[in-house]
Amino acid sequence: MIILEGPDGAGKTTLVKHLQEDFGLAVGLRGTEDRTKLYEVTVSDTFRAIRGAFEFGSPPLLWDRLYYSELVYYRYTTGKCAFNHAQQKLIRHVIQAIGCPVILCLPPLEVVVNCVLEDDRDEMEGVKTNIHAIYHAYEHMDLGNVLPVQTLVYDYTKDPREIVTTYIENYLAIRQRRAA
Repeated sequence: MIILEGPDGAGKTTLVKHLQEDFGLAVGLRGTEDRTKLYEVTVSDTFRAIRGAFEFGSPPLLWDRLYYSELVYYRYTTGKCAFNHAQQKLIRHVIQAIGCPVILCLPPLEVVVNCVLEDDRDEMEGVKTNIHAIYHAYEHMDLGNVLPVQTLVYDYTKDPREIVTTYIENYLAIRQRRAA
């Protein structure tokens, strides 16, 4: 599994499309197509993604947000984290242990705010009014504590996309060696 994280308007979906084209990877199917209800399927989607990550014979799936988004968004949407402490500890350990790549899309705040406020798509309630706080929550996630040490922080406004391509190429090569 390859996880792309970050606030709304950070370029995750666009990057997923590029990675699909560059590597022929499929996107993990969410338990709902309604973006405003993703929080309802976050736990089941995360554990399904982790199970799939152990199937080294099959290609990894791209996940446009997964576990980490719940740790940020619940404060501004549902008010209660869907993952209990034991689940959080297990998930962080497994993602770190398998070397799952996490790409944190984090362009400048003003880029994210402009995108979210100009966008006509439906957002979960509370996102548009709290986008500054959501951005800062991602900005202050600890690498190695919350996010795995192998997290790539990516700002599409200044970083060439090749750094993401190289990052994924390296992961796929390691994954292929493990499967052999």
